[in-house]
Amino acid sequence: MFYILLKNAVSYVDWLVRREENHSLQFQWDNEVLQFLESLEYHGGRKVVNLLREPGHDGEGRSSAVSSFDWTKWNWLLPGKTTRDKMYSGYLTENGIYTPLLQYFSQLSSGPDGDMLTLCEDSTVKIIPVALAKDGMQLKPGLLYDTRQGKLIGSTLNLDYNYIKQGEPDNFGYDKERNTRNQCLP
Repeated sequence: MFYILLKNAVSYVDWLVRREENHSLQFQWDNEVLQFLESLEYHGGRKVVNLLREPGHDGEGRSSAVSSFDWTKWNWLLPGKTTRDKMYSGYLTENGIYTPLLQYFSQLSSGPDGDMLTLCEDSTVKIIPVALAKDGMQLKPGLLYDTRQGKLIGSTLNLDYNYIKQGEPDNFGYDKERNTRNQCLP
């Protein structure tokens, strides 16, 4: 990983120098570097990444206007948050189900393993807590929070800050006996 990062950093500085002559040149950070920084930010927080990176091109205007490189503004030459966010594909923000993925997960959950955590299981139904994530972790049990949208990933309800602020949710689909909210997927 270190050598990939070092190669990318040197290539980036070289690209900045060559871009003065040819503005059509484009630079692409290596995917491993971007994923490493995302993991580092997830586990250590944004302050850790900022400590390693320093401000970088902060205060120099738009990225297309940056023409020189100042080593005094950097600790390690690392991509910024906007650059890392560009590696994600777009995704739907409204309710919807990606059918092949749901069918595949259904096959996995009904397999002979029996290692899956279930909330409730009998001869008719098997309830498994799941959240759909677009962070490379795929379907996994539990709940994930999307910092870009400010809501829970995989939820069919809009459980954002305003929903929590409203207070007591309505009793639609709420099972007081088991203290769960029931919802059927088509």
